[in-house]
Amino acid sequence: MSRLTTMVLITLLASLSFAALAQPGERGSGMMQRMLQMADTDQDGRISKAEFMAMHDKRFSTMDANSDGFIDQAEREQAQQHMRNMMDGFRKSIPTPDTP
Repeated sequence: MSRLTTMVLITLLASLSFAALAQPGERGSGMMQRMLQMADTDQDGRISKAEFMAMHDKRFSTMDANSDGFIDQAEREQAQQHMRNMMDGFRKSIPTPDTP
């Protein structure tokens, strides 16, 4: 897999993650806000192209568990499971109307 293909895959995964976080209602907007705050490293309220690319470079490095410069099927599956676990954690951390 070429680096370009890998970057497209990462961007797609990140986009899907952001789309899932951006669901209507307090839960989705709260999770999306957290993700945007993490990307805005200089805390100026905006995400620059450099911040956006740095976020994706960091994500690639995290997904490339064996540091070989590629993300293979096992690493993709591991990253997807990690994202599911993270999303579950975010969802559980946001109070709901029926939670005291």
